[in-house]
Amino acid sequence: MADPEKWFLPFDGGGDGRPWGDGTTIAARGPAGKPWDLGNKVTPLLGGFEAMVAIRDAFEVAISAAAGVPADQKGHVYIAGWRVNSQRDLSDANPWGTHAWDVTSSAVLDQTAIGLIFRLMQAGVRVRIAVWWPTWVQRLGKIAAHIEDHFFLADAVSKESARLAPPVDPPIGVVALDLRTAEGSIAGAHHQKMMVFRGPTQNVAFCGGVDLAFTRRDAPPQPNPGGVNLERFQGGDWQSGNGIPTWLAQPHTWPRDVGHLDYATFDSASPPRFPEHKQASDLPERDPGDPASFKDVYGFTNQIWHDQHLKLEGPIVQTLEEQFRERWRDSAPLFDLSKPDNTFGGHVIFSSSRAIGPDKDIVPLPDATEANVAGGASPVQIWRTIPWRNNRTRPPFLRGEFTVMTGVNHAIQQSEHFIWIFDQYFWSLPLARQLNFELNQRQDLRLIVILPPYADSQYDEIHEARRRALDELGAGGLADPTNPDRKAAIYGLWDPRPPGGRGIYCHAKVQMYDGSLLVCGSANMNRRSFVCDSELSCAIADEDVLAAHQQRLWNLLFGEVPGPLGQWPAPDFTQTDSGSSFFAKFTAAAAHPNSYLTPDPWVQSDPQHLPNGVPVTRSGLGSAWASFMILNVLDPSSLDVSLLERSVEFRDANGNLQTRPARLDDVVNRVDTTEGDTGVMPNRRQNSIIRISSDDVKLESAL
Repeated sequence: MADPEKWFLPFDGGGDGRPWGDGTTIAARGPAGKPWDLGNKVTPLLGGFEAMVAIRDAFEVAISAAAGVPADQKGHVYIAGWRVNSQRDLSDANPWGTHAWDVTSSAVLDQTAIGLIFRLMQAGVRVRIAVWWPTWVQRLGKIAAHIEDHFFLADAVSKESARLAPPVDPPIGVVALDLRTAEGSIAGAHHQKMMVFRGPTQNVAFCGGVDLAFTRRDAPPQPNPGGVNLERFQGGDWQSGNGIPTWLAQPHTWPRDVGHLDYATFDSASPPRFPEHKQASDLPERDPGDPASFKDVYGFTNQIWHDQHLKLEGPIVQTLEEQFRERWRDSAPLFDLSKPDNTFGGHVIFSSSRAIGPDKDIVPLPDATEANVAGGASPVQIWRTIPWRNNRTRPPFLRGEFTVMTGVNHAIQQSEHFIWIFDQYFWSLPLARQLNFELNQRQDLRLIVILPPYADSQYDEIHEARRRALDELGAGGLADPTNPDRKAAIYGLWDPRPPGGRGIYCHAKVQMYDGSLLVCGSANMNRRSFVCDSELSCAIADEDVLAAHQQRLWNLLFGEVPGPLGQWPAPDFTQTDSGSSFFAKFTAAAAHPNSYLTPDPWVQSDPQHLPNGVPVTRSGLGSAWASFMILNVLDPSSLDVSLLERSVEFRDANGNLQTRPARLDDVVNRVDTTEGDTGVMPNRRQNSIIRISSDDVKLESAL
C-alpha cells in the first residue's frame, strides 16, 4: 500500500486546519487528526459510458429502495456539475431512433437526466443540485444554450417540488444556479463534478471529469452484436455533434415512460430558448461558408470524448457529502427564480425561496451521517479549489481553499520515476516550469502528457496558451522527439480506425505519480483550476488500484498494437530506472500506427497539420489579443496574478542578483504565506474584474 503520509497533504501547522478552508469539516480534524479517510473502496471508471452506467444504476437503486420506506428514511441525492443537460440519455440502448429528432420509440424507463431526477423526487428522495450559472460575458457565446437548459432544470424542479409537497420545509427538490466563483473574474465557473447517493441500501459517491451532458458518453455502437469491451474506445456519443437533441414544437419530446413517471410539470416548465431549437456542438462544427472546413477534427456525429471518473464507497462518502454541504452554504448575495438575470458574479439563485432563511441566509443542509464502511482498503484525500471572494460574510471559506494546486505541487515533488497526466487544458506556465525543473533534478523521472489533438473552441488562443506551456515544459530539449535523452512525451488522442483518422477529445483530468498516487477530478492543469473556478479532485494512495487502472489505460491506447509491443509491461515503480524503462516502452507503442495517440503538434518546431490533414493554427507569440484573452477569459484568477506569478529574485554563486520565472512551488508558497503570526495571508488579494491595461498584456507574456 502506498504511504499516505508521503503522498497526501498534511496540515501545514498554520492553525485553523490550513491549508483546507476555514470552517470546513476537514480543517476541524486538525491538528491531531488526519486530513484523509482510510478504508475506502475506489473503483476507477474508464470513459463516459462506463461512468454514466454506474451513475444511472445508483439512481435506479435509490429509486427502488425508496419504495415502501418511511419518508424520513428514503434518503437523499446531491449533484454538483458544471453542466447538466436535461435530455442527456443514460440508457444502454439508444431509444431516440435513427436521429435525435426522430423520436419514434418509447422507453422502458425514462433514463434521461431529468427523467431520473423526477423519478427520484416522485419516489420521495430529496434532491439538491448545484449547477453553474454564467456571467453576462459568458452568455454571449455558444455556452449560453446549455444555460437555458439549467434554467429549465431549475424551473421544472421548482414546479415539481411544489406539486409533490405543498409549501412545507424542506422542499423535496432544490436547484442552485451557482455563480459564486465569478467575483473578480469575468469567466469564473462552478466546475465541480460530484454526486452523493445516501439511502436505505446504498452509500456511494462519484467524483471526476464526467458531467451529465451531451457529447460526453462514448457508447458502444448501435446495434452492438459483438458485446462491450470497456477497454476500447467505443462508437461515439449518439447525443453529440449533429445528434444533439432538438426541442421541437412540443418542447419535451424525448421517449417517455408514462408507466413510471408523471410528466405533468415537464410541459408547464419554461423550455430552453435555443437558437433553432437545439444546442451547438461541444466540439468544432463545420463552417457553412467553407465546405472543406478546417475544423473537421472530431467528425460531426458520434463524436468520441474521453473521460475518467471515480466511484467511491466508505468513509469518503461522508466527507464528500460534507464538502457539498459546505459549497451549498457558501455565503453570497441570494436570489430566487423571480430574479434570474443577476449575472454580474458572486451570487447564487435558488429554485425555491425556502432555500433562503428568514435571516436572508442560506438554509443549511442536514449534517452528513457516517457512511457504511465498504470493506475497502484505499486511503482517499479530497483536494479543492474554492476561489477567493470579497463578498463572503462568514465561514466556510473566508480565506478560500487551494488544495488542488498545493496537492499537485506536493505530488510532483515526491515523484522519483514516472508522472502520467491526462488533461483538457494544459496551460499553467508555473506548472510547466515545475515539471521541467523536477525532470532535470531526478535522473530517472519521466513524464507522459495526453491532451486533445485540437481545441474545443477559441482555437487560436487555446492553442497559443498550450504552446506557451509546452515550450516551458520542454525547455532544454526535454520533450523533443528527436532528442535521444528526452524525458517528456506529449500526445493527442487519435482514432486510427477511420480513413485518415479522427480526433478523440481528451476531457479527463487525471494525474498518476510513481505507481502510488492516482488523482482524478474536475481540475485541469491551468491557472483557472488552481485559483479561480470551484474544483474537486480525489487523491487515492493505493498501488493496487492505480496499477489496475494504468493497465486498463494501456489497453485502451495500445490494445490494437500487435505483439509484445502492445502488451502491458507491468512496471514496478519502486525499482531503479523503472521510469526510463516504462517511458521507452510507452513511446515505442505510441509510435505504432495502430495506437490511439498522435504526437502533439506543438512539440514540433513548425507544426502544420494533424494526421488527417487538418491545419493547426495559433495566435502569434507576441499577440496582445492572445495575452489579454488568456489572462482574462481563458485562464483567469480570483487572486492577483501579479503577486502570485511574479518573477523570483535570488543571488547566484557570486552573489549577483538574478531573476527567474515563477514555478508552481513559488505560487503555492505565496498563496499560503502568512504575515508573521498575525494570520493574515497578504497574497490572497482580489483581482480586478477585468484588466485591459498594457501592463496586463505585458504581464501574461512575461509569466
